[in-house]
Amino acid sequence: MSKKRSRYLGTQITEQTVVWEKTKDPFFPYAGEAVGHKCAIRLNDFPDEPLYTLFIDGEMALHLEDWPPPWIRPLLQEDDKDTVLNYKVGKLIGRLRPFAELINLLEDSRHEWSNHWCNKPDDYSLWGTDTGSNLPNRDRVKITLGDLRRARSVLAEIEK
Repeated sequence: MSKKRSRYLGTQITEQTVVWEKTKDPFFPYAGEAVGHKCAIRLNDFPDEPLYTLFIDGEMALHLEDWPPPWIRPLLQEDDKDTVLNYKVGKLIGRLRPFAELINLLEDSRHEWSNHWCNKPDDYSLWGTDTGSNLPNRDRVKITLGDLRRARSVLAEIEK
């Protein structure tokens, strides 16, 4: 099926009532059938990506920011909530770990620079961009030492 055809079908499907069934796959938690095609919903890395992606017959068809009103989602059971929570916590750990490792490195007393960083207040700013990027200052990501220290403490709490 061409991308254009699958996108067209995807748009049609979002306007129809589809009864979704729960799967055991945390990345593709819902499956259903619509207009004679097998469909699946993938959970994406929201907010960096659209919340859902609709797959039709195994091919990516359409990104979705919201759950279409005509669709019927199965109710979450208690064990489903644990699966979703574990997935989200895993994603959070993956995002926090580099920041926690950076502040640990900056404040590591075995290095001569540690006194410099340990004595800086939480609101001391670090500026970072992608390697090789020539972004102007307004497009750079602002990170403070406090952000790094909070990332480290949240990661420590999660991993207890």
